[in-house]
Amino acid sequence: MFTSGIMIVPGHSVADVLAAAQAAEEAGFESCLIADEGFTYDVYALMTSIVLHTRRLRVAPITNPYTRHPAATAAALASVHALAPGRVFLAVVPGGSLALGPMNLAARKPTTACREMINIVRALLSGGKHDLEGEMFSVRGAELQFPAEPVEIWVLGRGSKMLGLSGEIADVTVITGHTASAETLEMARRGAEVSARGLRLAYLGGMAFKPGMLDRARPHYTYVIPDSPAQVWEKLGVTPRWVADLKRIREHDGTEAASALISDDLLRRAMVAGTPEECASHIHRLAKTWGYKHFILPITSLEGNHVLPLIRESAQIYTNAQRLS
Repeated sequence: MFTSGIMIVPGHSVADVLAAAQAAEEAGFESCLIADEGFTYDVYALMTSIVLHTRRLRVAPITNPYTRHPAATAAALASVHALAPGRVFLAVVPGGSLALGPMNLAARKPTTACREMINIVRALLSGGKHDLEGEMFSVRGAELQFPAEPVEIWVLGRGSKMLGLSGEIADVTVITGHTASAETLEMARRGAEVSARGLRLAYLGGMAFKPGMLDRARPHYTYVIPDSPAQVWEKLGVTPRWVADLKRIREHDGTEAASALISDDLLRRAMVAGTPEECASHIHRLAKTWGYKHFILPITSLEGNHVLPLIRESAQIYTNAQRLS
């Protein structure tokens, strides 16, 4: 059995984000992850709005170590937790070009940065005063000035080092798209053996089951693919030169121009795609083959009147996949 949730890139209005989250809860989704992209609406403000306008939906930022000090992240998580105890968790990524690029920030030593971020967040949310000296981040005499509790931490790992870190230190290891393999999971398992933690896996990937859904996903993958490591490119069947061209066109000519390079066949290799019945069967196979305990569906666009029906129909597909078990 597995749980399901949505991931929102908040590029439209606050009302649209809130409507999507409410629709997700009503449809039976259990969680809502919000991408922290730096120049969209503040992720913690959105999380606050969502928990105040839903009853049980769990919320998390998908955030990085670079745009906020980890101590600020801990305080923000604890603040939302105070409004909705038990409904807040954290998803950590080593950074993304959509947020870091305009800030002129480099994802320097991402494994080290993510490890130190998680250590600081966990320490501060456990209560008390802390001194932690790291290579990237440090705190001295740091203590939250209000009650807090530990939260579940997910790590999105693509490269071998991040997969190893996620297995070692995270509560949940998130695999992005169709990148799971025996080798991929072995990297995470080795990390889990270091700390004797059990390995829990989540799948974060798109789904296309009706006309137009591949087209709406295409712009999202102009960022996802360049931000992925070389082994993911190989699995998707693209070359480093092709990826460099995609990134160059996106930066110089815009996302729409870059989207033209991403074929339907490439998207089908990166996503769950087909009829609703085929998608449910595919999700069932993924859960059975790799042991996924969570599935997260990216909602890449909030524009138009297709979003709320898409959320409801997607929830039904996950339910049907559960029944196949």
